[in-house]
Amino acid sequence: MSMSENVHQPDSAAQSALPPAELFGWKPNYSVGIGIIDQHHQRLFSLVNSLHNAMVQQQGKIVLASTLTELFSYTQLHFTSEEVLMEAFGYPELLIHRIEHDRLLRTVQAFQDEFFRGQAQLTVQLMDFLKTWLQKHILGSDQRYVQFFAGRGAKP
Repeated sequence: MSMSENVHQPDSAAQSALPPAELFGWKPNYSVGIGIIDQHHQRLFSLVNSLHNAMVQQQGKIVLASTLTELFSYTQLHFTSEEVLMEAFGYPELLIHRIEHDRLLRTVQAFQDEFFRGQAQLTVQLMDFLKTWLQKHILGSDQRYVQFFAGRGAKP
């Protein structure tokens, strides 16, 4: 079921006056204690929220496509940065972490391809998947490297 089937479409004046629809927000327990990684994570939260807001506001395929592309590109940048840091410090779970990253990127790339071909729409279920994946990954996999990096002198 698409969002347009289950969301009342306000008139354009009311639509522009609606506040942003935040799917989820940054909390201190998401911090990994490495400034650049925390900044990346916060940007990913912001991009998922922007994508969600564009969907809820029914801003059209061009805005959704642009936001989805930016989210995918930034996710790639973040994953590469995180993996370079892990490699530099000799993080023993790098391969496992990289596999998690690759799985998400393949999933999002497949969705993005379908979206651009007009075979998929952004849905509440997709937004929930992105939110849940990001939260679980940060609170699970990413938190496992916090002590490792801290013990090797990684600075916030």
